[in-house]
Amino acid sequence: MAIKMNLNQLEIFGDSALVIKQLIGDFEVKKDKLVPYQKKALRLLQKIPNVTLGHVPRANNSQADALAGVAASLAQFDARPERIPVCERWVHKKLPEELKARSYVRRVAPKLCLFNKTLYRRSYDGILLRCVSKEEGQTILAEAHGGICGAHQAAPKLYLQVKQLGYYWPTMLLDAMELARHCTAYQLYANYIHQPLSPLHPTVASWLFEAWGMDIIGPITPK
Repeated sequence: MAIKMNLNQLEIFGDSALVIKQLIGDFEVKKDKLVPYQKKALRLLQKIPNVTLGHVPRANNSQADALAGVAASLAQFDARPERIPVCERWVHKKLPEELKARSYVRRVAPKLCLFNKTLYRRSYDGILLRCVSKEEGQTILAEAHGGICGAHQAAPKLYLQVKQLGYYWPTMLLDAMELARHCTAYQLYANYIHQPLSPLHPTVASWLFEAWGMDIIGPITPK
């Protein structure tokens, strides 16, 4: 970015004293895998006339560490095409130009609402369920299934429990089934399924009161 802006002077601060010393030349890069990265950084630094490298101790970098932690904890926005037009229905008060997308928004929008820049889905009992991304959904399911209060419950019960907590995403039930299928504790201690793996094929008697049997004594010839 600095090279594209044609800057003549640049000050760079880093929280790693080792990396700064290696770029300045005071320390040597011992790992062979890191040598290409050092050479690439030095080539980029040579394109700016005046560059100053400095180290910021952790004690003086508390605010930056806090911001980095907040940025890492934020989930990525689920930018699927089918969700953006629904949000624009309330933000920009307009419908998509494409006929298929327009009908989709009209069908889905009454079930959703946008409150404080957060998308919610109205449940049948009137509770607002917060729509989350797929990454957030996996974390919520794992915590509800095997977390502190988790009981390694089956997929239908896990689905209802997460829904009662106020969360929703379209593939919630399928994700719950997939999580329970790969959970070792659930597979070991779950109820044994007596259902056969393949469907049974019953035989129908051709005569009344006919049944299969085995002849173990042979023909009987009364005298």
